[in-house]
Amino acid sequence: MLDLDLGFIANLSLAGAGIALAAYCAVLSRRLKRLTEAGDGLVATLAEMDGRIAALRAGIAETRAASARTIEELDEMIGEGAALAEHLSELIEAADAPPAGHGPHGSTPYRPSARRAAA
Repeated sequence: MLDLDLGFIANLSLAGAGIALAAYCAVLSRRLKRLTEAGDGLVATLAEMDGRIAALRAGIAETRAASARTIEELDEMIGEGAALAEHLSELIEAADAPPAGHGPHGSTPYRPSARRAAA
């Protein structure tokens, strides 16, 4: 029958294993290449995210500064409004006060409602 030498069978087995190993190495090489490309993409994505985070932080700082300025301006306006309201109250009180020569010690009685209607 077939007179196969044990060494020949071992060589065939080693050759087959070598071919299978070469094919597996090619598969691993492709996977490593995709992983490296994905890693490069991940690095680029992380760098872009880092830049956007820095821009957001700068925007937040600008917003806080603008908010502080707005608060100061509103405080000033509220103070001015309170002063104007007080001044207006004083003017109203002065307008309602009887003019000189009128009232309890004057000759003509004072009628604020008639004065407002004429104005």
